[in-house]
Amino acid sequence: MRCQRPQRMDATQTSVSQTTTIADWVARERGIEIGFVILDEVFGSQDEERREGILGELRALSTRLRQVLVITHLPELADLCD
Repeated sequence: MRCQRPQRMDATQTSVSQTTTIADWVARERGIEIGFVILDEVFGSQDEERREGILGELRALSTRLRQVLVITHLPELADLCD
């Protein structure tokens, strides 16, 4: 599977991308569908630019999953969610 990523990714973006890629592979190998993902505090230590990159990853995930649950203490992110 080939992932398209922004040119500059920090450790959190890379971790989210790798985790979901591995989960996709395991699901395909076992013939199951992954319907949701839960991410806890992935934005806390990120600056604005990196938050945007992570949000882009999450938007891409939302096209493949029924639900993406994000746990955060940053109230401004609530406005970006459906």
